Amino acid sequence: MRAVPPSVSSKGRRSAAGGNVPVVIKAVLRVWDNVNWKATVEPVGVLPTYLTSIPVARNIPDAEMVLGRYVAVQTFGVGKAQEAVVVAVWT
Repeated sequence: MRAVPPSVSSKGRRSAAGGNVPVVIKAVLRVWDNVNWKATVEPVGVLPTYLTSIPVARNIPDAEMVLGRYVAVQTFGVGKAQEAVVVAVWT
């Protein structure tokens, strides 16, 4: 059996301490830019904070991006909002 360093999981990704584990944030869509396919979102459950110019997955139809709907924002670690992407939208 191979020893795995404590900061690396069995799947080869770093733990939260290493900052490379994907994090999904529930947020509310506040601004939708259908020309550049980017969104501004407000994470749910935190003080009023906005994440701006977040890229949106191209498989989400423009008609689904209605202001006020919930979106799932995936980041690649806590505090890495610059690497975030909107991956889902729902009512």
